[in-house]
Amino acid sequence: MSSLLVLLALLSVATVAARRGAVGELLGGSSTLVPVVFGVVVGPAGLGFLAPSLVAGLEPALAVAVCVLGLVAGLRAGAPIEHAPPDRSALVPLVVLALVGAALWARSRALGPELELATIAAAALLAAACLGAPAHSGSEARFAKLLALLLAACAMGLVDALVLAVALGLGVVGALIVILLGGRSAGPTVVATLGAITLIAGATLARGAPAVLAGVAAGVVLARSPRGAALSPVAERAERPVRTVVAVLIATSIPLGLDAAITGAVLAALALAAPALVLGAAKAARSGALASSSIALALAASLCATGVAPWLLAPLVLAVAMIDGVALGARLTLGRAAGSARSRDLATRSG
Repeated sequence: MSSLLVLLALLSVATVAARRGAVGELLGGSSTLVPVVFGVVVGPAGLGFLAPSLVAGLEPALAVAVCVLGLVAGLRAGAPIEHAPPDRSALVPLVVLALVGAALWARSRALGPELELATIAAAALLAAACLGAPAHSGSEARFAKLLALLLAACAMGLVDALVLAVALGLGVVGALIVILLGGRSAGPTVVATLGAITLIAGATLARGAPAVLAGVAAGVVLARSPRGAALSPVAERAERPVRTVVAVLIATSIPLGLDAAITGAVLAALALAAPALVLGAAKAARSGALASSSIALALAASLCATGVAPWLLAPLVLAVAMIDGVALGARLTLGRAAGSARSRDLATRSG
């Protein structure tokens, strides 16, 4: 009961805060920084307001939440592709993959423990999937996000192809349930989707499969059906509060330490360097390519829990928070610069 009350409180606060002017802008501009800091502070590794047993009791709710974020990502990925060709931003996940892979290999050889090549490859694929996709959802980011989801699937397949197949199969089954039971309007479709998502999350927990990839598979199938058009607006509105709750829940459970902080800082630096190298620092800051995607922490938590580089979860969470902090700083700086330019322009005209 205590876990349920905590979950309801978090979801209520996140929903209200995401729609409240400046607070909503802060949560939108730093999608994980504030929730992660809050989760670390109140969790067992911080002030201990949430006991370890309480955090463990929230695991089923976390599975449902990451499945919802996967569904949103799948609905976007499965939408009809525009005729616009991919731009250079689609290369960012691949650059992150190369940089992180080289860094992990060098760290393994220099500092130990020496990791197998397959382990390094899976960890690099996961890091690129989490850190390589941009935050904005415009058409120019579409291919980068699709590539990031493909890299996440490759990471899971490299570790256990059967588990990947189970996750994708459960997602397809969940989508078929929504198609069969959902109505023509949004109401019945949302109810059927909530039931299917809960079923998928429970099945993935029982089978040890990543709920986020099951959600992606369900979203891709639904996007190609009439149900997708009714579901997409509701899913888009739910994304920000669910993402905030996911960030808090994950942050309460990660083990903190100097090694995790250093590794997270290195990952953040490499992930920030990738869009700057591909797009240029100024364009990357203006376009929102510096911030992390809404599904980053969901991918990290879900795949690490199912065997893909579990030691990388804490560094990835810290890296995503650091990246969003830098992106927020860049956004505020650009906003002040734009405001100053407008003021000078008005002064010149009036003079």
